[in-house]
Amino acid sequence: MVDETGWRLSVRDINVLILTLSLLGALAIPAIEYGRSASHKQTCANHLRQLGVALQSYHDQFGSLPPAATWSGEPLNLARFMKLPRPVDAVRENWVQMLLPFLDEEPLALQFDKSVALSNEANVIPRTTELPVMLCPSDPYNGSDNHHERVLLSGETAKFARGNYGINGGSHHFMDSPGWLTNPRINGCHFTADLETRSFQWWGDGVAGINRSFSFDDFENGRSTLVLLDELRAGVAPVDPRGVWSLGTIGGSITWAHGVNGDAFGPNATHVDADDVTGCRELHEQVGRPFLIKEGMTCCSHCDRSDQATSRSKHTGGVNVLLADGAVRFVGNHVSPSLWQVMHSRETPEGILDATDESSFNELVSKRENTEKHFDNEGGLAAGDGAQDVFTNSVGMSFTLLPAGGFMMGVPDKNNQWPYPDEVAVKHEVQLTSPFYCGTHEVTQKQFMEVMGYNPSWHANVPTMPGEPANQGEQSEQSGLDRPVENVTWDEANKFCRKLSARPEEIETGLRYRLLTEAEWEYGCRSGSSEPYPFNPNWDERAYQTGIIAGKAWTATPLPIMPVGSFPPNPFGLCDMRGNVYEWTADWFARDYYLWSSKKNPQGPATGYLKVVRGWDWRYVGTYCKNDYLATAPWKRSRFLGFRVVCERLPQTE
Repeated sequence: MVDETGWRLSVRDINVLILTLSLLGALAIPAIEYGRSASHKQTCANHLRQLGVALQSYHDQFGSLPPAATWSGEPLNLARFMKLPRPVDAVRENWVQMLLPFLDEEPLALQFDKSVALSNEANVIPRTTELPVMLCPSDPYNGSDNHHERVLLSGETAKFARGNYGINGGSHHFMDSPGWLTNPRINGCHFTADLETRSFQWWGDGVAGINRSFSFDDFENGRSTLVLLDELRAGVAPVDPRGVWSLGTIGGSITWAHGVNGDAFGPNATHVDADDVTGCRELHEQVGRPFLIKEGMTCCSHCDRSDQATSRSKHTGGVNVLLADGAVRFVGNHVSPSLWQVMHSRETPEGILDATDESSFNELVSKRENTEKHFDNEGGLAAGDGAQDVFTNSVGMSFTLLPAGGFMMGVPDKNNQWPYPDEVAVKHEVQLTSPFYCGTHEVTQKQFMEVMGYNPSWHANVPTMPGEPANQGEQSEQSGLDRPVENVTWDEANKFCRKLSARPEEIETGLRYRLLTEAEWEYGCRSGSSEPYPFNPNWDERAYQTGIIAGKAWTATPLPIMPVGSFPPNPFGLCDMRGNVYEWTADWFARDYYLWSSKKNPQGPATGYLKVVRGWDWRYVGTYCKNDYLATAPWKRSRFLGFRVVCERLPQTE
């Protein structure tokens, strides 16, 4: 063959040319796909910026951000709100509808009839209207052929248009605070209702709640690290309620309860039951769990109400978020669950997070909490040094000597069949190389008052902080000062240890005090045993009195906080390790810490944002749902959370 230039092409030349063109074509396809993906990601980010400008304008006019949604109390059972399904008939208006005038969508805003439920036939046209600014082109399920369909109380079906952005309702526990002694919700949501007027509010630690608004002044840590809006994915079938711009529900246009206290923690959470949304049971029946796992759209197949939903996107590796200062940032799926939680909490104090530009923000979210911290805990009073088995210090605190030893940490209870998260179902050997003195009891209100000068306890009948009125919490006929101190932050517990160590009587005897590590706590709770506790799926009073049997962490009649030492000690001589209040530990929290913790004297990650809390059972055992319900921020309080301490002898100096 001769080409136009006169050059003769052999069959081999033609084959080489065809192969070269094929290779170039093959290389071009990924490049085209990459370019398309990058363009879609940028479009999504631009839409978030538009929404951010509208939110700022709304705040300028009204002095607050819009609520996540407004709901009517009429169709709801407010007396049992947290226990029953919540019909969509209650929804009146959501944050997107309130922003329409600030998005140059006044005609659409005027089409809504706010005097009736959003699901009413009068609102069918506006609620099924496609809103371009709410759509991300990366999502293949957000088209008009996949509107969400919801069955109403009347039995009729209402349709709603899809959308890809949700306002940050918070990263709190999905159940309401404060819980009770056997099931505290240290970082729970809040619900208040007036049964006469049928009005209510429901909110968490985010930037908006149901019938509840917040202003920028309510954001403790400023605006450069607090998330306003998250990306959402549209549901994969009409019955799937996630990603719906025109419906103010959790998962529809609100992210909610997606911190470490549940299984929807972090962006694009992969746990098989991650999002708790209405309709997921039917969704499993229609498309199957394998499809939902493949699509990255897992949800709870046995849940019947919308209680938690996290941020999701089709972008590779993460999601876009809008921060309260108007900046859009990309957060990778690898982000620490602890950091994800505090980024979504308006309660995070000033100074905890600091990121003023994109590079510092990216450094913040990519930081891994994987370095051991080490304090000097080799100075314990060793048996053989003439140490007593039990002694009492200057403020009447009793300490019991625990021997050095090893045990298997994280052993599940026997016959508890509920599944464990993969990254935490890790039995691992731990060696505590020195004996140490552990508080025989939790620190009491009397002891805390003597050292700190005030009593913060909710279960108290004495004044709280100096100059404040008497505590309005539960009053008791028992001697409150003999009960554990509670309602203390981790910072207060740590300060107690420092102030106690600085007392002249303690300096004279060479003693110092600190909180227990998580490993020390479990070692003391197990009395050094590696055997699993037998699990009883029903409440057993002995679980409270002796700690012999692990049972469900709740009861129909909430148990009272008791004076320390009310029940028999465990084999190590320690009281109330599996009873009375829960306890702060020294360790920072990392969800996968059991995978990489050291064998000898583990002390938790070097840094972090949340602290490990233990009580009744240790981590992921005893209760039926294996999540970090009690890992919480060190600035949080609970009327069911106290602490106990370790006593060490300072090295002798010449």
